[in-house]
Amino acid sequence: MGRESQTGGWLRFDGPRLPEQRGTCYTQLGKPDLAEMSLQQALSLPVSLRLRGSVLVDLANVGVMRRDVEQTVNYATAAMELTGQSGSGVIARKLAGVNRQLPAAHRRDARLLRLSEDISACLAIERSSL
Repeated sequence: MGRESQTGGWLRFDGPRLPEQRGTCYTQLGKPDLAEMSLQQALSLPVSLRLRGSVLVDLANVGVMRRDVEQTVNYATAAMELTGQSGSGVIARKLAGVNRQLPAAHRRDARLLRLSEDISACLAIERSSL
């Protein structure tokens, strides 16, 4: 196999993507500690705005799993800021997943209520640009 076929291709599982993919998988498996370790590693690597936003959303989901309001709000807010910079609908759609994961009891917290409203506004902007 030539070098091109080893490093290219549509899967793009290269160095910077591996920690992000690992962290996403751990997030989906409900393993927040392992997810956070991999996702923090992904943030330390040079990645695109879209990929960075995706990692931030996964870290917000880790916060939801832990019922850590501060982590959820901080990472989701950072991801929303990147949504505006990157114009990525992917990040906005992943943020919608954070919104769906927020337990009803958590929505009584003013910070999470505001976050939910901000995510909804971000999604409305993303939809209107289609």
